[in-house]
Amino acid sequence: MTLKNFFLDIFLGIKKYNFWMTYGINDIKTKYRRTKLGQWWITLSVALFLFIIGGFFKGTFYADFDNYLAYLSVGYISWLFMQDCVNTGCNVLIRSKSFLLQKNWPISVFIFRFIYKEIIILLHHTVLLIPIFLWLGYSPSVSSIFLSLCGLILTIFTAIWVSLFFSILCLRYRDLLPLIKSLMRMAFFATPIIWIDRNIGQLGELMILYNPFTYFIKIIRDPLLGYGFPGETWIIAIIISIICFLISLTVLSITRNKLNYWF
Repeated sequence: MTLKNFFLDIFLGIKKYNFWMTYGINDIKTKYRRTKLGQWWITLSVALFLFIIGGFFKGTFYADFDNYLAYLSVGYISWLFMQDCVNTGCNVLIRSKSFLLQKNWPISVFIFRFIYKEIIILLHHTVLLIPIFLWLGYSPSVSSIFLSLCGLILTIFTAIWVSLFFSILCLRYRDLLPLIKSLMRMAFFATPIIWIDRNIGQLGELMILYNPFTYFIKIIRDPLLGYGFPGETWIIAIIISIICFLISLTVLSITRNKLNYWF
């Protein structure tokens, strides 16, 4: 598969937007079929986590940090999207076996289907921020919301290539699935989501420095909480995004004609 064919695959995948948008919504409806709340069950579980963990950590460790619940909420909702793009993204091509064995589908169409579903779930979670911010009496400015949305767009763009890479990798090496999930659980505690990155010592600073998830959470959370525009963080996040794109481009170019043999 040449470089030209790679971009053709992406173009054809975008062109089939009716397919991946329809199936993306159906994936959520199927999972919560015959339930009263439907996909809002996911949001309810997130709300319970935020108020239980937020109340505990606020009262125990961060009593002096007035916006801790907002800090936790934005960070955790952003993390859930990133986590699912890695963990669930590993299974995208495996679950698309029936389609790929029928005819020569663009690989990207199944990645877009998956990412679209995750964006819908993310939007459901984001609704929680409105009552939380109102309760805290905090109102972000229009410019802050705009910068945060720009950070989210870059995160979604990166998630496409990360999901593509891991879906191909785990199709070829199935033993990596439980390993990646274990590493993601560790990454959660190594990312400033429930804890604040202050007075964390040299080891903690190194942990943040080499943790790519930190940068994407910060470009979403920092502007929204009024911490200003994280210029250096943005530069690093863009570099990471470009690297992810180039790696996925290379991997798909090498393996595209072999995928059906790995099912």
